[in-house]
Amino acid sequence: VGTAVDTLVSELPPLEDAAKQAMRSHLLDWHMANMEFASAARLDTLSLRSWDQDDVHEMLGDHVFLPGGNVRLVEGLLRGVPVMYNAVAERIEYGAPAGASAGGGNAAGSGGGAAANGGGAASSSGGGGVTVHASTGVFSADAVVVTVPLGVLKRGALAFEPPLPEKKQGAIQRLGFGLLNKLVLLFPAPFWDTSVDMFGHVSTSGDSSERGLFYLFYLYHGLSGGAVLAALVAGEAAHAFESMPIDAATERVMRVLREIHEPKGVSVPQPLQVVATRWGSDPLAFGSYSSVAVGCEGGDDYDAMAEPVAGRVFFAGEATSRKWPATMHGAFASGLREAARIACAARAAHRTKRGDDGETQRESSSSSSSGGSSGRSG
Repeated sequence: VGTAVDTLVSELPPLEDAAKQAMRSHLLDWHMANMEFASAARLDTLSLRSWDQDDVHEMLGDHVFLPGGNVRLVEGLLRGVPVMYNAVAERIEYGAPAGASAGGGNAAGSGGGAAANGGGAASSSGGGGVTVHASTGVFSADAVVVTVPLGVLKRGALAFEPPLPEKKQGAIQRLGFGLLNKLVLLFPAPFWDTSVDMFGHVSTSGDSSERGLFYLFYLYHGLSGGAVLAALVAGEAAHAFESMPIDAATERVMRVLREIHEPKGVSVPQPLQVVATRWGSDPLAFGSYSSVAVGCEGGDDYDAMAEPVAGRVFFAGEATSRKWPATMHGAFASGLREAARIACAARAAHRTKRGDDGETQRESSSSSSSGGSSGRSG
């Protein structure tokens, strides 16, 4: 994508007015930063053919904000579900040939014994299908659902024995997993226009590596219960932000906010609290969300990510969703998909077991009858 955009921009006819020419350049930089935000990736890493392959599946309607944070949704889903915190999954043993890959319908196990591996947590019940080695112990289960971020898989931070099939490993390597960071600030009171929920900042530095630095601001004054503002950091700037000290980041964002508001006669106060994300250096993430990188096989790699392995290692998460990657609803829907797949597999295994038991009983009965007849004739 980056090469194509650069070519198109270079072919634009120059404007006679130098100021307008400069502003056009700055506005183009802003829109490119916005594209990098949408993909959590630099434009030069995105596949021109397939970077937007999911657009045809985009859902209608407005975005939704959960007052109190997304943790409220998680807490609701966790009711009645045992969770082991701080148990970082390190290795999964599933005892099948590396090339073995089966759909959920061939899964071994009886359901209710799946180990849930989300961000390093695992729960288990007996079954013997898989063994999860975690930082706090070893857990056995009939099946496991792997929901760690793609960044963890790309880093090899979670090992599999035997290794995953080549098709799965190829998808893990090809898909992109980039960065979007945020600097969240709490102020004594809103100083911005409270009739809007966001505003942008067009940088005039001319440095493309900084075009995504605080280029967009989300306003949460009407939702969070406080004067909260989130500054987005995308593209190359998101990587530099990982090592930027919090004081330096605060100074930079305050400079931007004052450039925007003080010419309008608005005084910008110092923030009461500042929090920064560092998704790239988080050992339970190593990034933000997935993208279709150069060399990807379009949406097919998302499908490959979703395929179960050996009928008992299942995969969920945004990077397994061809239709809705890089989204919460994509991750949520993938969890429902795998739950249904495991349930179907459990029913199939139960029917097979009942059939085998019935056949065994018939053979036993036949053998007993035949043996009795022989005894009487003897």
